Amino acid sequence: MDNISLVKTVQILPTQIAIAAFFAMGFVTTYYWLWRRALVTTPKGSRQYLARVELLLSGLGLTALLFWMGFVAPLSTNAMMFHNLGLYIVFFMLCDARINFGEYLVRAAAVLFVVAMHNFGNFDRWQGFVSLAAVLLIELVVYIFDRQVRNSTWGSTLLVVAMACSVWPFVPAVSASASLTVTPVTRVEAILLFVIMSYIGHRYWARQDRLATVSTEMTVQANYDALTNARSFSLFERDIAEMFTDSQANGTPLTVVMFDIDHFKAFNDHFGHPAGDAVLAGVVATVRKAIGEYLESDYLYRVGGEEFVALFPNMTVTQATRIARAMVHAVRATTFTYEAVELHVTLSMGVTAVRADDEQETDTYKRVDEFLYQSKHAGRDTITIEGHSERSDGQQENTGYRFFSQPIVDVSSDDHQLIARELLLRMRSADGARWLLPNTFDIDVDVQIALIRSVLVDAETQHLGLNLLPSQFVDFRVARALSTFVQSTPNFNLTIELTGVPDAENLTVLMGIYHDAGIRIAIDNVGSVNHYEAMVPLLKYVDVLKFSLQNLRRSHDTVNLDTRINFWKQVADDNGCLLMVTGVETRRDATHLRSRFGITVQEGYLYGKPRLALAK
Repeated sequence: MDNISLVKTVQILPTQIAIAAFFAMGFVTTYYWLWRRALVTTPKGSRQYLARVELLLSGLGLTALLFWMGFVAPLSTNAMMFHNLGLYIVFFMLCDARINFGEYLVRAAAVLFVVAMHNFGNFDRWQGFVSLAAVLLIELVVYIFDRQVRNSTWGSTLLVVAMACSVWPFVPAVSASASLTVTPVTRVEAILLFVIMSYIGHRYWARQDRLATVSTEMTVQANYDALTNARSFSLFERDIAEMFTDSQANGTPLTVVMFDIDHFKAFNDHFGHPAGDAVLAGVVATVRKAIGEYLESDYLYRVGGEEFVALFPNMTVTQATRIARAMVHAVRATTFTYEAVELHVTLSMGVTAVRADDEQETDTYKRVDEFLYQSKHAGRDTITIEGHSERSDGQQENTGYRFFSQPIVDVSSDDHQLIARELLLRMRSADGARWLLPNTFDIDVDVQIALIRSVLVDAETQHLGLNLLPSQFVDFRVARALSTFVQSTPNFNLTIELTGVPDAENLTVLMGIYHDAGIRIAIDNVGSVNHYEAMVPLLKYVDVLKFSLQNLRRSHDTVNLDTRINFWKQVADDNGCLLMVTGVETRRDATHLRSRFGITVQEGYLYGKPRLALAK
């Protein structure tokens, strides 16, 4: 190379170094953000998968663009610059931490392809094979030492120098495949620029990582309680507002659980605040472990001194109550220690779900707070679920839910024999003066069983009908609990009345569980709420079809109503089940149903209005 060319190279070298430095800083800034989103902050799942793909494609896409620019660049110095930038990117990506083996292989293949591309058409030279072998060795070192490469300044520098010296000294003087002409000065220039870019990129990455770590720590300090590591009250206010809005907008369930440690002030006074702090931290760790048995993550917040709230988005009261019971039982069974002293505590808890008439999240929060204090008034170590309290000794406090019952009669004879009673759930009003329809019928099966037991004490008949939502019916825990209860209760007969059509999945198994226990299955409101087409898969399992006159009387005349009744009577006969009619209000209705259709099992105001079932 002549002196004039050398002088020109020296003159433009500072500009190339500046361009390389600013390129490295810009690339690292963007790539670090993509890497952190893909491999640090995004939870596992489809979103993280897409973020990882985006990270890979963005780097490889930019590399391809730079090599294409190097191929069409009119000047050899510009071509070297573009190729060097592309080589820098794929090598930088190769050092990514937290990637899996498949992602590493893609990056390693990209590096080898870049090296091979500079030697296409020149593999008759030994230098090309030496270059590939050296790069393979470097890739093996990067894979073995993984995180230590990027976190170590000296280790990173040595690998960078080795990489540059494994590529540029062995590139042919004329590489047609890369549209590149290489002189000895160009080789030295390329190695120098590659090392400078890599060093600046390494330092800038470390700076970005420190800033992100500090930001994360500040976020944790702001959003998490330092003592218990539960989320903070400020984060609770933000999260519950967002979850409440989503729940009301999309009709998805949101259950709120609030609890505190019983007699904690007296505990602190007796054992001292350090012991109290140790117990607080221990209780939160125990609760989080209990939640972890059911869920991968939790939304647990410290909202007061010893008061905590757990949010369960997309979970009904029934689903969340299982976890709530596990939380209470886990704390009760745990022995906490402080300075060799064994300590035991219990929890009082309130559980409620967002209701359709809740205007703000504060309505839900106020209600769960009231249920928490109801648990305290019930004797502590108690869970109050939608107003119904369960004590640790197994007793049920009848302060929230109760069953009303309505008679079901057989009119085949004039004495209208009582054959069963349908249980109708009601909830006490806030002032305790009235019984109202509850906002949700999704109450826990243990609460339902406790209420049924109280009814059976003085019931006129031991045959009861229990309404279940489809979601409750297909819950295996509900099926097993009800079956066990029926089988262990002498002379008790239960009919489950489905308010809707459940999903067909696992239906055969579920029906077997119910029927093996002698439980009959009825479908409520056929022809009005539940239509024939949706019910076809269920008919072979069903024992009773319930046709509701009151749902259709206003919109159908007598002829149309008779046509519908006749249709459902035929469906019942064809499937070997009983057709029962509800909403019977006059003797004329009763006589017409019996004489024309032979329907003798009836329910309605004619035989008695719903009344509070007796309980002890």
